[in-house]
Amino acid sequence: ISVYPIPFYRVFVSRGLSIEDRTIGDPIVEMIKEWGFKTITVGIEIKAPDEQVLQKVREEIRRAYALIAIVTPRYRDALTGLWRTLEWLHSEIGIAFGIDKPLLILKDKRVSLGGLPSYLVSMKQTPIIEFDPYNLDELRTGLSAIIPGFREWIETKTRQEFFDALGRIIIGGLAVVGGIAILS
Repeated sequence: ISVYPIPFYRVFVSRGLSIEDRTIGDPIVEMIKEWGFKTITVGIEIKAPDEQVLQKVREEIRRAYALIAIVTPRYRDALTGLWRTLEWLHSEIGIAFGIDKPLLILKDKRVSLGGLPSYLVSMKQTPIIEFDPYNLDELRTGLSAIIPGFREWIETKTRQEFFDALGRIIIGGLAVVGGIAILS
C-alpha cells in the first residue's frame, strides 16, 4: 500500500544531467515523488533544443509551485581544493528566488555552496538538508522531517497569492466604481 499526500504539487528540480549526477539525483527524485510532488527537470522530463533551454527553464520554474535543488559535485576549485556544483543550479535558484518561489536545497556534504544559495541558507531564507551520497537513507529521514513544512509553505504561498490577486481585483473594481461615481 502506498500513501501519498495530496494535492500533488509540481516542483522544478534543479540538478545535473550527467551520468554521475543522475546516479545520485534519480533516487533522490524518487524520494521527493513519494511526498506528493510531480518533478520537472529540463533535460530529463522536459526536452528542449539548445537555443530554447533558457526560455524553457524559466517557463518551467514559473509554472512550478516550488524549486528543489539537488547540489552535487561538479568540479574541484583549483584555489581552495573545495568541490563546487554546476553553474546552472545557481542560475535556476536565482530565477526561482527572483519570482518568490519556495526553495529547498539538498546538498551533497562534499560540496561547498557559494553565491546566492549560500547566502539564502545563511540568512535562513531557504532550508537545506546535507546528505551523504553513500547513505541516502539518512536523506530519506531528513526529508521526512522537513517536507511536511515545505508542503505547508507551498500551500500557504499559493493561498496567499490567490488572496493577493483577489484583493487587487476588488481594489481595482472599487477604483473603477469610484472613478465612475466621481465623473457622474
